[in-house]
Amino acid sequence: MFNTTGAGNSNALFLNAGKVNGPYGSGPAEGGGIFQTFTTVAGMATFSADIAALYTRTSGALGLGVVSVLLDGVVIDSHDFGGVDAGPATLRSTLGFSTGLSAGTHTISLQSTRLFAPGRGVASQYFDNVSLDVVAVPEPATWAMMIVGFGLTGASLRRRRREMAVVAA
Repeated sequence: MFNTTGAGNSNALFLNAGKVNGPYGSGPAEGGGIFQTFTTVAGMATFSADIAALYTRTSGALGLGVVSVLLDGVVIDSHDFGGVDAGPATLRSTLGFSTGLSAGTHTISLQSTRLFAPGRGVASQYFDNVSLDVVAVPEPATWAMMIVGFGLTGASLRRRRREMAVVAA
């Protein structure tokens, strides 16, 4: 349980990932996370998530890390929580995006990276209220059939009007 939004505790995904890379974290950041593979029709995908970082030590500066959402291995949105000099501190933000998806199988990942090794109770990242909605977009063949249908309907109406005009005359 963690309060990612400031509105009260909820069941949030807890991540505590990183690695000691040289003195004072001078190497590249590393981390971890979770992923989900899904299959969808072509459409518009909308993603949102509440995120938070917690620092519980009362002294000593520490970078709280970067949290990201990836779609098919590409970072779509991320947030760098930066660092804090003393805690306890909770920093909150959101991640979100809208993008077109092709029909097929895709992978969405939630990831956390930071320079320093994990230590429970030192710095943690949280994800909550994660949502991915895909609204189907008609395929080009569907659009073509719809346009042809409108054209045929219009031609039929014009022909009826002409026939009615001839009968009335």
